Amino acid sequence: MGHHARDRPLEVELKFIFPAGARPMLDRHPAFEASRATPPQTRQLVTTYFDTSDLALNQHGFTLRVCKSGDQYIQTLKAADTAEGLAFARGEWEWPVPTETPEAARLAGTPAGLVLRPGTNEVGLTDTKMLVPLFTTDISRTTRTLHLSGGTTVEVAIDEGNVQCSAAKEPVHELELELKDGPIGPLYHLALELHADLPLRIGVESKSARGYRLATGQPPDPVKARARPLDRHLGAADGCRQILGAALQDLLSNRQAATAGAAEGVHQMRIAVRRLRAAILLFEPHLEPHAFARFTDALRQLGRILGEARDWDVFCLETLPTALADPAGESWRALLEPEAGRTRAEAHECVADELARPAFSRLGLGLTAWIEDAAADPRSKAMQGKLAAIMPGALDRLAHKVAKRGRHIGRRSGPELHALRKSLKKLRYGVLSVRDLFPNHKVKPYLRHCKLLQKRLGQINDAAMAVRLVDQLSRHDRVDLVPALAAVAQWSTDRHQAALRKLPDAWAAFRGATPFWR
Repeated sequence: MGHHARDRPLEVELKFIFPAGARPMLDRHPAFEASRATPPQTRQLVTTYFDTSDLALNQHGFTLRVCKSGDQYIQTLKAADTAEGLAFARGEWEWPVPTETPEAARLAGTPAGLVLRPGTNEVGLTDTKMLVPLFTTDISRTTRTLHLSGGTTVEVAIDEGNVQCSAAKEPVHELELELKDGPIGPLYHLALELHADLPLRIGVESKSARGYRLATGQPPDPVKARARPLDRHLGAADGCRQILGAALQDLLSNRQAATAGAAEGVHQMRIAVRRLRAAILLFEPHLEPHAFARFTDALRQLGRILGEARDWDVFCLETLPTALADPAGESWRALLEPEAGRTRAEAHECVADELARPAFSRLGLGLTAWIEDAAADPRSKAMQGKLAAIMPGALDRLAHKVAKRGRHIGRRSGPELHALRKSLKKLRYGVLSVRDLFPNHKVKPYLRHCKLLQKRLGQINDAAMAVRLVDQLSRHDRVDLVPALAAVAQWSTDRHQAALRKLPDAWAAFRGATPFWR
């Protein structure tokens, strides 16, 4: 990193967390042998992070820090920007400053200037007094440069120290791989090599995010999927990287919240799994079949574990309060909630256990390396063309599956309607991934019909799931719960029948919608 202001550079960085005792193993790893690595250099970095008293910078996706290294001070502004698979990719600006106090005027030429507007009276910020120190990091950093195949150069940094805010402190043991030059694929292959030999876990939470969490006392926030616009002239290979990479980033960004037991974190991870599976299906004819099957199976298994926790979240947080909302049902609800809550907690423990396993990190790393290799495979002529050229056929395949599973919808069984719902979700997520390639006025009505049909099928599924969960609770040795469970089952059955009556109209409207991609 240079110590000068930059116009709009992009940093691509992959982070791992390692146990404190694993440092010697890391230093001795063959990947860092002298033939392809520069000698290690160690320096002490003390960094102070600044924001306004109302955390305006953080709320707009910016972090501002001043780092002291030796007798130099470097002011850095980072902006959350794009996703490159599971790596961080951010806009970054740096300036040398004379002291540990940030110079707010430096931000005027950056997007953060629109938030702070230094030197104006618009929000009253006229000098650095409006910026206050929030937390510090005290890190011993050892760096070396690796020269990999394909002309790729990677800076390896091993950070050990702590993040501190007032009396609260968290240890830091991180390995960071930063792409300095060349294609990104070899970076992920290096990561797979290290992960196979060492007790590493993918780290998604930045040091600044950890500091803000300590400063606010709040658990990690769930991250909702955000739109990543696609250029209509984008190549198929780059489109594959962007679409799958964005979904994978959303999956990993919610691991902290899901592990902490946040219902929305689990929900967003489940959505990301479905978006990943839908995206893989879009490119299926152009992907190696064995890898396609293995990654699809791994995502399906992860989806099942997340789905079990999500089902209990819906039952405890939505079904019970709604089904037993009247005064007569309050006593039943008081009886059911502790038992259902215990089962829900067990499902969340399964999620936390799964996300802590090495298999989860292997899945993320393997998917990203595969995406890079598949997208760069010269044998696939279609992947060397335009994304817009292969999407009509891809969407046709997803839509055909929906049409086949929905035929004679009035005679479909519960499991068949569930299968239809899953196929419809894949189609909808596929459409959402590539909607920018088509005129919005054509995409919007189609998505509206998809959403309505998905809502009806979701109501049917939720009602059926509530009955299943009631049956599961009924197996416990709690005869006193039977009347309460019967009340929930009856409410669910009534809701199921009402949704079934509305289903044919939603299906007819969907079938009448024009496939905009043709």
